[in-house]
Amino acid sequence: MILDKNDTIVAVVAKACHGPGWSNTPIWVFVQDGNGKIRQEDIQPEEQSPDMRLLYEVLDVTHSKMLHAVNKIVKSHEKSPH
Repeated sequence: MILDKNDTIVAVVAKACHGPGWSNTPIWVFVQDGNGKIRQEDIQPEEQSPDMRLLYEVLDVTHSKMLHAVNKIVKSHEKSPH
């Protein structure tokens, strides 16, 4: 991953994915450019540092819990009149 001088990493998500006969543990990196546009990059397992691999499981679980909490709030807002 190459960042331009005006790019800023704004979020990092560890989210395992899998399907029949395969699995992957990428780290998703969200980068905001100098114009405010956000793009998504990934760091594949073979590119991850020992620290990244050590933290991966904790971040994956944390991401799943946060996603569940956000979905719960969003769904409750969909049901309530504004």
